[in-house]
Amino acid sequence: MISGFLFKFARISFLFFYFVNQNKYLMTQYQKIILSVAYEKKIFNITNMPSAVTIENTNNLALQYQKAIDVATIVSKTDLKGRIKYANDEFCRISCFNRDELMGRPHNIVRHKDMPKEAFKDMWATIKSKQPWLGIVKNRTKHNDAYWVNTTVYPILNSEDASIDEYIAIRSNITELEEQKVQFENLIEASRKFVPEKLLELIEVSDITNISANSGRTIEASILFMDILDFTGISEKQDPALVFQDLNQLFRVLEPCILENDGVIDKYVGDGIMAIFVDAHSAVQAGILMKERLDIFNQDRAKIGKDPFNIGVGIHSGSVMMGTVGTDRRMNVTVIGDAVNTASRIERLTRKIKGHLLISEETLLKAHQISDLENQVRPVGKVLLKGKSKPIRVFTVID
Repeated sequence: MISGFLFKFARISFLFFYFVNQNKYLMTQYQKIILSVAYEKKIFNITNMPSAVTIENTNNLALQYQKAIDVATIVSKTDLKGRIKYANDEFCRISCFNRDELMGRPHNIVRHKDMPKEAFKDMWATIKSKQPWLGIVKNRTKHNDAYWVNTTVYPILNSEDASIDEYIAIRSNITELEEQKVQFENLIEASRKFVPEKLLELIEVSDITNISANSGRTIEASILFMDILDFTGISEKQDPALVFQDLNQLFRVLEPCILENDGVIDKYVGDGIMAIFVDAHSAVQAGILMKERLDIFNQDRAKIGKDPFNIGVGIHSGSVMMGTVGTDRRMNVTVIGDAVNTASRIERLTRKIKGHLLISEETLLKAHQISDLENQVRPVGKVLLKGKSKPIRVFTVID
């Protein structure tokens, strides 16, 4: 509260100090402002103070605040065309320009390329209408380093006809705060690589900072598992660095197949992917697209003498529990339940049953509600999966 008041009071005092030297009429007005504010805040007692003493104290107070503002804030004056007429020491220090380099130059000498032109259009429209403009501005130094300032631009009016004589800008350096803000935004953006926003939406958490180890709910979903067939045999023939390079290249091809069909990657499991879809039709379409793009990927690998990759995809639909597992120190957002285990075991069938993409009967029925897959599926038969007491019907999806 006090620091906020002092900053505002310093601005008033600076303007007063400026006008004391340039406009005798406004001197009295600003004296009244400073005295009234000072009296209200009990900076000094002006009760029964003689007029000469009052003026002297006011001038002294203005001088002190003028010195304070030169140390703590960045001040400049420009003419009506934005050419610099005055720059205080702090302006020169932070911009790395000396005063001679600034005088008479357009104020955009410190404009950073990242600042949108619309912001300055708004500023000029505001101050030309004789209103103060406030905003956060990113500037550049003489050496093209960036710095941020919280800026207030005042139009200075002529006392006779109220026309604008010039503009005064008073700024505070907030570079450290803005850099911390950018670091925080980058941290949040990086966290999305580990906890996608869609996962947070599914567990009804609005912000990753609000996530806890007890977040969770039951949802209907389709779970997709993808695994590279005979990956161990492929990896044994290569240097570990090349193995990871090839693996990540394949993931960069397959990941968009999931995202383009409104899926979300729950996790990368070694050489496999586990993904979640709200509807079964999207999960099936993602699996089909994976096969199509894998064929193109393998064609490119063949051109440089590399062996092709083969993948198996299994999909099952049902109720799953989605939430966070772990502790407050380390946790993951994931899905658990019988539907997840079933999807994983269906994917493992691709090693025994000819077919790149296998889906359960539950997935087929749910997908049929959106689109007819009659001409794209062939029955594999009933299969008794590990851990199941009853066999389930499995289908293969053809191109």
